[in-house]
Amino acid sequence: MAQLLGPDIARRAVTQVVGSNVYEYSGRSATVYLDDALTQLAPINTFNAGSPTTPGALIANSQVTLSARNSRLPLWWFPDGVDTLYVSVSGLSHSWMVTADVDSRLDTLTGGAGIRRAALTSFAGLAPSGQRAAGPISSLLTTHLGGTSRMFVPVPDQTQTSFLPVYENYYGGADAPGANAFTLAAAVEVGSTIVPFTFGGQHTVALAPGGTAIPDNPIAVPLTSVAYTGGAGTGSATGFWLRTYISVTSGQSYPVNVILANTLVSGEVDGASVAGGADLTLPGSGTVTTGPGGTYAFGPRAILSRSKTSRLFAAVGDSIINGQADSPSMYGYIDRAAVATSTPILKVGRPGDTASNFALSTGRFRRAAMIEGATDVFVAYGVNDLNNGGRSAAQLQADLTAIYALLAGMGARVHAVTIGPRTTSSDSFATTVNQVATGSGGTVLPATLAAVNDWIRTKPTNVYDVYDFADLVMSARNSGLWAVDGTANKYTPDGTHPGPFTYQSVLTPALTTYITTYKASAAYAA
Repeated sequence: MAQLLGPDIARRAVTQVVGSNVYEYSGRSATVYLDDALTQLAPINTFNAGSPTTPGALIANSQVTLSARNSRLPLWWFPDGVDTLYVSVSGLSHSWMVTADVDSRLDTLTGGAGIRRAALTSFAGLAPSGQRAAGPISSLLTTHLGGTSRMFVPVPDQTQTSFLPVYENYYGGADAPGANAFTLAAAVEVGSTIVPFTFGGQHTVALAPGGTAIPDNPIAVPLTSVAYTGGAGTGSATGFWLRTYISVTSGQSYPVNVILANTLVSGEVDGASVAGGADLTLPGSGTVTTGPGGTYAFGPRAILSRSKTSRLFAAVGDSIINGQADSPSMYGYIDRAAVATSTPILKVGRPGDTASNFALSTGRFRRAAMIEGATDVFVAYGVNDLNNGGRSAAQLQADLTAIYALLAGMGARVHAVTIGPRTTSSDSFATTVNQVATGSGGTVLPATLAAVNDWIRTKPTNVYDVYDFADLVMSARNSGLWAVDGTANKYTPDGTHPGPFTYQSVLTPALTTYITTYKASAAYAA
């Protein structure tokens, strides 16, 4: 066993959470040991970015220094044959266990199928890359036996050209395991050639309920540009084509999480059918042409590529994070701003999700694991909590406080997102006078919404900054009503979700400016 590089990014942050406070130890020295009794110094070697595959000199006294920026351990080379070490920080009475990078550890490398849960933002040194991957919805598809889908994956950072899709078998608000295992295969299109991924050296993998499947190796893909139409107009994106094959037997089901818009992105198809479709992920396979398109399909939870940045972005929230009601659906302002700013963002939204659910360990444990290692996380929860008076302002603030503390404790900067309105209308949301927001009938009471949003705007404990979604989509600050200009369904088609105009012409430019300003700041590079 050769020397391994580490610690894994999910283990590098040295912090403590006490109540709602997160304590960092930036700049302190730390000593690295072989044993948890802290009796044997670990012979560790320096890491040199200029020679990233060659261990450097032995580190004197096995001592390193936590980053003055974010209380993180530096990288080093572990001793030969060792993948777990223990760190003692000066002035603290307890130690931290750290592991080498997860792609190299023999106890986690099991060929894709059955791989142990790891922080997907750091698997194999990879970071979020392609967009449109999304969390699960709350149901299983029970009517189809599977088939092959063809999905276009936009790539914001076009210096990234080798990719890994991440597939998982879970669904619903409690991240529940799927009802049964299913057969999975995946491939990318390299020009006219189909290049399949392998899982443990095999073309297919049986993905068990609650399991994760990550291919053995990334595939280099030449990026291409496609045009799409609909909603607020036309656009284009650069990325690659991904094929996913899934198969179940009669009476079984599988989770779905992406919408494939065949009429909006030419060539994008959900090829699943009631009778089951062919595996078109093999070399020489034909064109994916069958299936309805525009429906929920099974797709990747994440698309990963070799990281080109020291900062890793993620977003947690509900269907609005995923881009529901955009055109194409499931793009949304997160994806569009990611592409516009070359900032890959891993979306972990789930339609219908709530802050009260994500604040519970049982409601988030799979999705929280996906974003371990992220340095910046957008938190966009609340509208489903407040619907029909389900949660009070104080209760939602407590839930959000817990989420902010959780993410800050994981070493992330929290970018809080204010909450949009939820109303009904008698004139298709063309005017404010005909909108209703009473806290019942599928609406949110404006006074409660205003109390929470004004609290978020104060940047409560553990919030780094605020993206003011509410101000962008409301008719006026704290009105609790959607913006209007007399045009039916322009700002929202249903009173809950932004429409294509709002996603593309209001929210995306604002988030693009927000991210661009942040990336240009001294704090971003610090």
